[in-house]
Amino acid sequence: MTRLSFLFILLITYTGCSTSKNIKALNETNHEKWKQKRLENLKSPKGYLSLAGLYWLDQGTYKVGSDRSNDIIFPDLAPLNVGTLIIKKDSYKFNATMPVLVNGETKESFDMYSDLSGKMTEVNHGTFYWHIIERGNKRGIRLKDTLNDVRLNLTSVKSYKYNSDFVVPARVELAKPNETVSITNVVGVTQDQKVGGTLFFELDGKEYSLTGLGDGYGSWFFVFGDETNSDTTYGGGRFLYVDVTAGLDNTILDFNYAHNPPCFFTSFATCPLPPKENKLPIRIEAGEKSDH
Repeated sequence: MTRLSFLFILLITYTGCSTSKNIKALNETNHEKWKQKRLENLKSPKGYLSLAGLYWLDQGTYKVGSDRSNDIIFPDLAPLNVGTLIIKKDSYKFNATMPVLVNGETKESFDMYSDLSGKMTEVNHGTFYWHIIERGNKRGIRLKDTLNDVRLNLTSVKSYKYNSDFVVPARVELAKPNETVSITNVVGVTQDQKVGGTLFFELDGKEYSLTGLGDGYGSWFFVFGDETNSDTTYGGGRFLYVDVTAGLDNTILDFNYAHNPPCFFTSFATCPLPPKENKLPIRIEAGEKSDH
């Protein structure tokens, strides 16, 4: 080998190593930016960290407020009596005892529509916001407080150090028309959700798959579990979003973006649990952990 050939090989090797280091550094920088943005979203005034109550209800009439004589008892800093909620079949009517804001407009008596109606009614008084949620045959009031201690006190979410070993190529297989998967949430409601498709990938020489919720190409949503759950990560699994580009049969699966569901932070959320298709028999030591 001539000296010139040796120098050329050395240059190619150095350039390859340098490029790899640059890509890794860029990935880590982007991940840190994502973590900061996620924390900002979590701590937004009406984000999941502001959840302060969840009250499951049947048909009937309910007095609402912080006084202990009410049927629905709000936290102590809420007004003693806010009003009355009347539930008849699938209709909701609220009669306020004081002016409240309804989707930003002052009202005292009004119909309410749930979060699944496409025209959800949000009621506000002071720092408190509430609306109707429906989960299967269950319905209730979800309450938020913008001054909730959890929101104000959270400063970070612990996670594994960025690990490029958990950034893997994945083969994309689109779902069949009208394909669904059964998802059960933490309150025991099971519903069929539309599947975008399945990702097939390898870790440590073995192939695995994850089924994503979605509608054709775009961003697929994954609820998955692995062997770290109830150990170093949240017992109810984690969430992950993956972009799947139209016309491509592959994508990148980056587990460093796996994050805790709202139920990790609050008992007032109704998070989906991993379906059997997404329970991985390996440890995914990447992404967010289960300690604050």
